[in-house]
Amino acid sequence: MALTGLMKHALVGETLRGALEAIAATAPDWLRSVAPGDWFTRYGPRVDAYRLPKAESERLELALRVGADGVMVLERAGRADAPVFVKSLPAVDRLWAIWVQQYYRDSDGVHWRTRENHGRPPGAIAITSPYDLDARYSVKRGTSWNGYKVQICETCDDDLPHLITYVDTVPATEADIDTTARVHESLTKRGLAPAEHLADSAYVTADAILDARDRYDIELTGPVGHGNQWQSKNPDAFDTDAFAVDWDTLTAACPQGHRNIWSGAALDRHGKPRVMFTFSMTDCTPCPVRSRCTRAKTAARTITLRPREQHELLRSLRADQQTEHWHRRYATRSGIEGTISQAVRAFGLRRCRYNGHAKTRVQNILIATAVNLTRMDA
Repeated sequence: MALTGLMKHALVGETLRGALEAIAATAPDWLRSVAPGDWFTRYGPRVDAYRLPKAESERLELALRVGADGVMVLERAGRADAPVFVKSLPAVDRLWAIWVQQYYRDSDGVHWRTRENHGRPPGAIAITSPYDLDARYSVKRGTSWNGYKVQICETCDDDLPHLITYVDTVPATEADIDTTARVHESLTKRGLAPAEHLADSAYVTADAILDARDRYDIELTGPVGHGNQWQSKNPDAFDTDAFAVDWDTLTAACPQGHRNIWSGAALDRHGKPRVMFTFSMTDCTPCPVRSRCTRAKTAARTITLRPREQHELLRSLRADQQTEHWHRRYATRSGIEGTISQAVRAFGLRRCRYNGHAKTRVQNILIATAVNLTRMDA
């Protein structure tokens, strides 16, 4: 996930300011001999987004000026006559790393990197704070933040206190589904594995459900979607569930009763196995319900399915989650939202008291422990 324009401008400004502050504390005389007089006014106060110019052209001009100033600091710090301890300052190392990320240099000078011009690092490795190199920027459901993501699991038995059994701090850019197997492995090793794990849809896929069942004997329960194709989002369209599949013969029939003319195995963009069924132009072109099936101008319909076990599992789960029984059972999961709210409001979960992933992880473990002690006492 890429930083917004204002955040990138604030990042480079605060990085340079922080480096100059560190140098001023260790080598003030050397800094005075290097820095122009107006730097002490320009880079004195903290850099915040609201102090930046509103016009994009003015922000770009400011970013290039900051970039050139940072390059000058790095060049002077790298000279043989520079104090050795200046070169070894962590703030100077961070300045170099962020400048490589945000700028490039050629014979015409220092330039601002863009996605189209010399590229930027992917969000998973992009530095977003000059003070915490492990922090990352992410967006989820319209909420953006710079830092980490906390994963929490708790018990939900009706006759026992609801206690947190798992807490972990992961990069903000990590997908929630990557947590599911780690939770199950951790709980199993500690003898805390549940018979059923109620999870948000972001933690549930066909692969995860089968993995939980086969490796840990855990029933993973959560909403499963109907796919990302437009047909799945239109109740009048024919999504893949509208096709009858005979897995023994690898044939499929469309809602009009026409059979495919080709089928075969393939891999999706994530390297996962898929099975494809392609239908005939002879059947698709004159079909009276073609507009409900495909938006292709001339091509016939092709459906791409997961392997048989996963496909049949998802169809069964989609049918099950339409029932009142499923909704009553899944409603128990809402308790975790209250736990998160308690941890945030009463214990400051969303505010890192320390820099770095390791210390932040310890902080969040202590917060989870405090929540448990509070609930036991109550």
